Amino acid sequence: MREPSDRELDFVYGHINQLHLQGQFQVTNEILKSLDIKKVPPTLLISYLTIARHGRSKISEYNNFFNRVKSYFEEIGWTDPGLLSGLE
Repeated sequence: MREPSDRELDFVYGHINQLHLQGQFQVTNEILKSLDIKKVPPTLLISYLTIARHGRSKISEYNNFFNRVKSYFEEIGWTDPGLLSGLE
């Protein structure tokens, strides 16, 4: 799977950050719920987790998304213990 471009990473961070600044955590919730994690590059999944983490208390899907990503990473052999550290 290809790595995301800087533009894609900037879009994720910028878009999610803007949603949170506007208090639209439900939109982030729906984005996380709808992502097909097997079609998203792993580094982009980490980006989603990173930017959504600070609003996780307002994003009911966050923990489920984290667990889906963690399971997927185990499935593809991305098992470095520090990879998702601090994102749970």
